[in-house]
Order: sequence, then structure tokens, then C-alpha cells
Amino acid sequence: MHSAGSDLLHLINELLDLAKIESGKVEVQKEHINTNYLVNYIKDFFMIPLNQRSSNLISKSMEIHRRNLLVTNIAYNRF
Repeated sequence: MHSAGSDLLHLINELLDLAKIESGKVEVQKEHINTNYLVNYIKDFFMIPLNQRSSNLISKSMEIHRRNLLVTNIAYNRF
């Protein structure tokens, strides 16, 4: 949760910086960045929620399968 709040705050700050640049209040300076860090950060940003959704989907799928087995078992036992 803390990471999500941090990411949102960072995104808001980036948007505010872009607004300043567009209004001419800030000059943009070129600088070197560590592209490996940037790529890993973006990958982690999207993969963590994706993994959480996959885990939830698998759990729900397993629960549905268990219910189907239960219903089938009850149906066979009744007849």
C-alpha cells in the first residue's frame, strides 16, 4: 500500500513538473539515466499488480472447481 501511495505521489509530481515545463517556468536539462533501472522499475510497476490479479484469478478458479465437484458429488449421491 505504501508503495502504491508513493508511486501515485511521484506521478502527481511528474505531472506538475510537466505543467511547469509547458508553461515555460522550468528549463529542461539533458542528463544520463540508468536505463536498466528504469526498465526494471517499469516492469516491477506493472508485474506486481499483474501477479496479484493472476493469483486471485487462480484462487477463484479453484474455488469454482471445488464447488462444481461438490455439486457433482451431491448429485451422484442423491441418485
